Amino acid sequence: MTSFVKTVAKCAATLCVLCAVALAQTKPKAAVYIMGNPEGRDALASAVNTFLIKSGKYQMIAVDAIDVVAQEQKRQMSGTVSDGDIASLGRDAGAQYVCVVQRSELDGVSYVATRMVSVQSKVAEMADIVELPYGGKVIDIIQWQIGSMLGMPVGPRPTAAAGAGGGYAGTQARPATYTPPAAQTAAATSASSGPPIQGTLVPGGSLAQKLEWLKKSADSHETYIIEVNADENIAPHEPG
Repeated sequence: MTSFVKTVAKCAATLCVLCAVALAQTKPKAAVYIMGNPEGRDALASAVNTFLIKSGKYQMIAVDAIDVVAQEQKRQMSGTVSDGDIASLGRDAGAQYVCVVQRSELDGVSYVATRMVSVQSKVAEMADIVELPYGGKVIDIIQWQIGSMLGMPVGPRPTAAAGAGGGYAGTQARPATYTPPAAQTAAATSASSGPPIQGTLVPGGSLAQKLEWLKKSADSHETYIIEVNADENIAPHEPG
């Protein structure tokens, strides 16, 4: 009887190991890329990598995998880099997704944008942009964004209070109606019964601020949605 129990226990343990291996193999592989050269870039990449591991939804490859591939291929990754370029390097590094983090500034206001780019389609399947609140920490914003995009329990959306030393009210990208699992890819439905328009909401308190943000931060490979108030309009273009 004792021998039988031991045999059953061994079989159960073996089965658990096999199930764990199978589960790990079904998770897509992901990499992290930090746009530009912000202060603490390596530490930031390691933290994002850790957040994604804790989510339990991805197998993470080496933190510096994309940078290593770029160096091997002698690819210049400074300045503005398209999601297509990042996706290509991610594919060469063995990833299926790349979590891209970017910090930008407009009129003295800092924004943190995080998106999950598919290596296959070369487009962002999930994305979010948040104004960095006065005194806020970039790492806390990114952790909130990743949790929100992946459908994990998170607290209230980070916002910057009006007049709080460098922020102005209404500049944070407001959440729209999303289709899970693309939790933070804005879906704006037109007045007609046609299909929804997929894109990223442009932050800004006025139309002028939104247009200025597009000039400085937009990626030509992305689709953006601008919310315009009833009393705002774009001046007609006068031919030269």
